[in-house]
Amino acid sequence: MSSEDNDNSTLSCILEKVFPTGNIPEAQISEAQIAFVIAICTTVLDPRNEDINAKESIMRSKIDHYLVDFCKFILVLNCNI
Repeated sequence: MSSEDNDNSTLSCILEKVFPTGNIPEAQISEAQIAFVIAICTTVLDPRNEDINAKESIMRSKIDHYLVDFCKFILVLNCNI
C-alpha cells in the first residue's frame, strides 16, 4: 500500500472528520480516539444489528476491546521490526 493510499484510507478519513487535526500530524491521534471511532463504526455498520444500541456501558466495553486489540497489534508490529 502506498503512502498516498494510506492517507486516503477510510479510517483516516473518518478520524479526520471526527477529530479534525488541521496542522496537527495524524500521528498525534491517540489509540483511545482510534478505538472510539472503530467502536462507533462497527456498531453503526454491523448488518446483524436491527437497532443501533450505543448505551454507554456497551460502548465502553467495545472501546476497551478495540483499545486492547489495537495496543496488541502495535506491540506485534514493533516486535517484528
